[in-house]
Amino acid sequence: MKINLFLMKNILLSILLCILCMSAHSASLESAFQLGEKQNPRLDRLLPDVARYMAFNKNSTKLIAEEMGGTIVEWDFISRKRRELGHIQAKRLFVYSNSTSQLLIQKEDDVTILNLIDGNETQITKGQYESGSLSADSTLAVLSKGDKEFGFWQITKDSSKPVKTFQTTLPVRNGLTLSDNGKFIATAEGTYRDGEGHRTIIEIWNVNDEKQPIRVINTGEILGV
Repeated sequence: MKINLFLMKNILLSILLCILCMSAHSASLESAFQLGEKQNPRLDRLLPDVARYMAFNKNSTKLIAEEMGGTIVEWDFISRKRRELGHIQAKRLFVYSNSTSQLLIQKEDDVTILNLIDGNETQITKGQYESGSLSADSTLAVLSKGDKEFGFWQITKDSSKPVKTFQTTLPVRNGLTLSDNGKFIATAEGTYRDGEGHRTIIEIWNVNDEKQPIRVINTGEILGV
């Protein structure tokens, strides 16, 4: 009899726990909401206002997104209103620093940093770039055009040219990132050759030494990073 009571007690506790979990899950679902309007999927073309890249702001009250058409928008979670911030030409260049609420973007033929708080822009350089990254305080940046080099910038009023240029082993096609403290750079590089397939390596650089990377990671046949 004691064993049966013990088993019944455990079963009742398990059922109660399941009910509580389901209630908590339902509450979390009720707090979720949708930004924008629902759209039917299209196979013949990409809808321009579907988000391609997204990032939360510092206190997670807003969502910054790049849409398929290249428009940069900001969604406010409280008001659920959409605010247009700018437009990106290069599809891959979307770099957001939530510490400073600044966005590194490609606009026509120049690369600028857009301050999402006051709307001011700081031009970094001219030209078309594929990949880039910012330090946490947005005072340093790295940029690549997809070839065998990348530039290192200090963001000032006169920063049209990089303070350093690094030569890489393979073209920087799969990614480029700068550490938050601005001391290290990681480049994801790749090539494709018939008979060899895709070759991807990651090089880790110290910003104070542009002669050679401090480490090379051979990732093998990876299409992207």
